[in-house]
Amino acid sequence: MRTRGLELAIGAACALACAGCPSLAQHQTPETVAPGKWQLAASAGGALFRDVPQETSTPAGSAELALRRGIARDLDAQVAAYLWGLDIGVKYRFLDGPWSAAIAPRLGGSRFVGTPSTVDSLYVWGHLPMIFGRRLNKTLGVGFGPRMLYGYYLPATGGSAHGLSFGGFAYFEARISDRFRLVPEVSVLAAPKGTVPVRGWSAYFGPGLLVDL
Repeated sequence: MRTRGLELAIGAACALACAGCPSLAQHQTPETVAPGKWQLAASAGGALFRDVPQETSTPAGSAELALRRGIARDLDAQVAAYLWGLDIGVKYRFLDGPWSAAIAPRLGGSRFVGTPSTVDSLYVWGHLPMIFGRRLNKTLGVGFGPRMLYGYYLPATGGSAHGLSFGGFAYFEARISDRFRLVPEVSVLAAPKGTVPVRGWSAYFGPGLLVDL
């Protein structure tokens, strides 16, 4: 019973700290940035974390600012900043045609400063999404893909927790000028193992903006 109580306490702390978690969104197409070129990506949306055992739902805001640079024809790299931390990642496009496909692993961490209702904590994560996309015409495109998220949560009060989540995302791409593209996205993740970011499921929806510099 004591172990069960500790798991629930950590799960509750994780849920309350979700505002400090990274964005659940991708806001990427399978297209890579041209070698030597830069791309700026920005997004802001809403997330919901549902803890099934405790029957609680925690809404949270999500914001991200990323800078990407093309390394090779089918490879680029990025660094992304959040309210509480940052991550780094690469994207490798392994299929280029009517349908394009890429894999975009990311690693990062965030520090959540304690408040009267939450605790000082460290959250480390790893994303592994696969992105499939198809361009409908010169201005419109669609895409989707599966994704995996691993998180490790370390509160200053002691103990730790981790979790492995699986899910998917879908996006719609609209080019509004030669340099600007809107990429709204919806994402859903379920956590069959662990309590990070929550023992249950999480969802995200929000707009994204890609700027080719």
